[in-house]
Amino acid sequence: MRRDERPQPRLGGGRGRRRPGHRAGHPGDPRGLRERLGDQNPIHQDEEFARSVGLPDVIAHGMWTMGAAGTVVSEWAGDAGRVVEYGTRFTQPVVVPASGGEVVVSGTVRAVEAETGRVTVDLTATSEGRKVLGRCVAVVRLDVDG
Repeated sequence: MRRDERPQPRLGGGRGRRRPGHRAGHPGDPRGLRERLGDQNPIHQDEEFARSVGLPDVIAHGMWTMGAAGTVVSEWAGDAGRVVEYGTRFTQPVVVPASGGEVVVSGTVRAVEAETGRVTVDLTATSEGRKVLGRCVAVVRLDVDG
């Protein structure tokens, strides 16, 4: 099968198009992550303390937020091993009230290197309508017919 005949994994229908918001929700409770990490920072576990330092409620660990966005691109690529580069900056905390919350992740394919199969994806992650990750970029290697 020629490369142009083969169905290609696509993010939102192709280059430059936005994927409808993928609700990463809480793949693994972010409050439970603190226990698995041994995180004793009270802003991740104690509502009263979080409010006392000016936060609206408990916040998710930044690595959980980064992982939620990374999971979306890994699932799109079909295998986490296809993600060859991934980086981001944390711009806002993700508030996690006892009733729960969500992170909405979308992406735009910025560049495709047909000869190498490398695809650069710009990701956007929001929570409660606020952008929570900045400069979130993943590079994925897809199959190339030779």
